[in-house]
Parts: sequence; C-alpha cells; structure tokens
Amino acid sequence: MGSWYTIYRWGSFGLFATGCLPWIAHSLIGTSSRKQLPDRLGRYPFRRSFPSGPLIWMHAASMGEMAVAESIVAALKRLDPDIHIVLSAMTPHGLRHGADRMPQQGVSLFQAPLDVVPFVATALDRIRPDLLVFLETELWPNWIVEASKRGIPIALLNGRISARSIGRYHRIRPLMADILSRIDWFSMIHATDADRIASLGAPGNRIVVNGNAKYDRLCDRADRSKLPDMRAASGIVDGSPVFLAGSLRGNEPVMLIDTYRRLKNRIPELRMILAPRHLRRIPQIVSVLNDRRIRFVRKTFLDKRQLDPTVPWEVLLLDTMGDLFDAYGLADVVFCGGSFVPTGGQNVMEPAAWAKPVLYGPHMEDFLDAKQLLENAGGGLTVVDEHALHYHALRLLLFPDEARQMGLCGRSALQQHQGASERHAAGLMAILACTTKGDAHAGAAACSR
Repeated sequence: MGSWYTIYRWGSFGLFATGCLPWIAHSLIGTSSRKQLPDRLGRYPFRRSFPSGPLIWMHAASMGEMAVAESIVAALKRLDPDIHIVLSAMTPHGLRHGADRMPQQGVSLFQAPLDVVPFVATALDRIRPDLLVFLETELWPNWIVEASKRGIPIALLNGRISARSIGRYHRIRPLMADILSRIDWFSMIHATDADRIASLGAPGNRIVVNGNAKYDRLCDRADRSKLPDMRAASGIVDGSPVFLAGSLRGNEPVMLIDTYRRLKNRIPELRMILAPRHLRRIPQIVSVLNDRRIRFVRKTFLDKRQLDPTVPWEVLLLDTMGDLFDAYGLADVVFCGGSFVPTGGQNVMEPAAWAKPVLYGPHMEDFLDAKQLLENAGGGLTVVDEHALHYHALRLLLFPDEARQMGLCGRSALQQHQGASERHAAGLMAILACTTKGDAHAGAAACSR
C-alpha cells in the first residue's frame, strides 16, 4: 500500500479526532443532525438480511447525482426485479430528493459514512454489498480501500473529471493511481473524461465511455400536463412572457436582475423567475430586489398561501430546493447560471427537456458534452457577457417562433442521446455475473470492449 494512501488514512483519522467533539456536539443539537449521526459513523440500523438477489450499494453525493441514481436504479430493476439496492448520499437535501423521487423502487436510503477507516469498515460489514458503485466524481480513498480488502467489486458510473479538477488530481497522482487501481470498472461520460482518468492511473482496459445518465428520463419528467396548475399556483395566467435565470452563483444574481430590468424596458409585461444555486444567498438577493424596487414574491410564501398568487409580481424568487426543474416549464427563455463565474456551469439539458431555448455563459467546463450537443443542434447558445445575454434574450423574447424552434431542436438532441443508464446498468449486471464466478475483472473487461 502506497505511502500517499498511508498519509491519507492517518490524516483523515487525525482530522476526525481533532474535530470530533465540536462535530458531535453540533450533530446532537439539531434534530435532523442527531438522527443522521449513526449513519455518519457507519452504524446503520440494519444488517443485510435479504433472502435472495444481489445487493448493490450505490453512492450519490447530492441532488444532481440522485437524478443519475434514479435512472440507473430503474434500469437495474428492469434487468433484474429481484436486485436489492441501498443508496447513500452526502447531504440531507440529497436524501430527501431520493426519498421523494424513488418511493416505489424499494430502495433503502441513508447518509454516507465519513471517510474514516473505522466508520466505512463498520458500514461495509453491516451492509455487505455484492457491488459498490460510486457516481460521477465520488472517489473516497478509505471507502474504496476497505471495500477492496473485502473483495467487493467497485465501479464508477457516469464518471467525469472536470478541467478544473484534473490539475488538483495530478498533484496527488500517486494516491489517485493507488485508489483507481482498486476500481473494477469505469463507465465514463465522455472520451475526454476517459482520457483524464486514464492519465491519473486508471487501468485502460477497465475504462469505457457510455454517455451521461443525467440525460435519461428528463423528457419523461418534463410533464406538460402539470403546467396549467403550476401557472395558476404561481399567478402566471395572463400570458406574460417569462425569463428564467437558474442556479445563479457569485455575482450572477445582480447581473441577471439588472438584465431583467433592461429587458423589461422593452417588454413591460415580462416576468422573471430567479433561482440561486444556494439558498444562503436568498437574503442578499432580497436586498438587491428591494434596493431596485422590484415587486417580488417568494416561492415559500406562495406554497404556504401567505400571498395571493393573483397579486401582480415582477420576479418570482425560488427559495426552495428541488423546484427548479419544473419551473423551467414556465419559462420562455432560460439562462443557466454558474457559467459567468468559473464554477463549471449547470446541466443545460434540464431546460432543454422542456423544449426551452437555453443561454449560458462561457464557463461550462463541467458540462462541455451537453453544451456541445445543444449548440450542434441549435438548441443552446453561449453568451460571452452581460451585453450578449441582453441581446440574445431580447431577440428570443421578441421572436417567440424562433425561440420555440430553438427549444425543439434542443429537446430533439436530448432525445437522441439517451440510454446511458441502460448501458451503465448492463455493465453492472455483467460484473455481478462474473463476481459469482470469482472474477469481477472479467466482467469489467467484457463491459469495456
């Protein structure tokens, strides 16, 4: 075992030992945190007791990965209805999202253990999975090493390595190569992701490109039959055009609010739906809206019927989690945030599923495949700055036929690039089949051809 991993192993334990008392005290104060404390220590309230069928432990970081998990779980259940799946997440929001989205799948959900050896070891010994699956960028050294010691096959699905993170990974390449050598199968999103993970030491014969499972089921989720009720609940019943700006980060909220004011000078009836990436930004955004004397309503107030939705408003502020996807259906033009600041962008395929024209800034490093797919189809457009954003948003709002055609092109491109979940799931089933014969690498090799 490499010295880099030894440093990580003892360093992670030391960090926990140093901060454990404040962390445990904080966990005991809040009701939700107190309930999650045993999970974080790997002490799950059950042990494996399934009478038949293989057991997969799948780990998703948060809400975005939960959408991927939902698609893959459904594909696995189609291939083997008797398969058992336990699903972990790092965040409470991710857990709630999973519980809301997969109530009929028979999936057990819990919070992931801290990546400290005693806790991941306890968790693995209680659950005893036949296969451990990580999604996207979740690579936890202690967890992976302890699973490998127990002979548990490991897979990385929907894998991606961003341009922003590859440099950081290369600085710890000896650790990465050690950890990646223990993973049996890498099912990556794009050829670029495959090249990057190979450069970090992943064995080339275990790597395959299978596409992005985030594309799957998006069109099914975009249920247009819900739109009349959604419009009525939000007060958008007068046919006013709607400009939506979602997943905003950094200084983007101020930029988009000012862009909206300029657009409204040309289109007085225009409304805006605004959603920050993180709810902690809500007070700052409220202050900006008040300073600019913009009439706004908060989604939570509408949900609690504290406001009459028919009272005119200019901006609807999404101060809730999990509502952005459906809100795309109310828009005429969409801007996806995290793209004017160097944070990698957001999933532009979500508004495309609703057949909406999508604008985004130049920083789309984490979603280059989606960006290229949309732009090649004519469904998305990069705007380099605030002036370009205003110009193209105004053009699309003034020419709705052009906007509709652009949205349809994006949705068509999305529909043509689905099926990654089935490919990921088929690979897992091949690994499980070979595991019963004692050779997970054979299953991985078969999947990688």
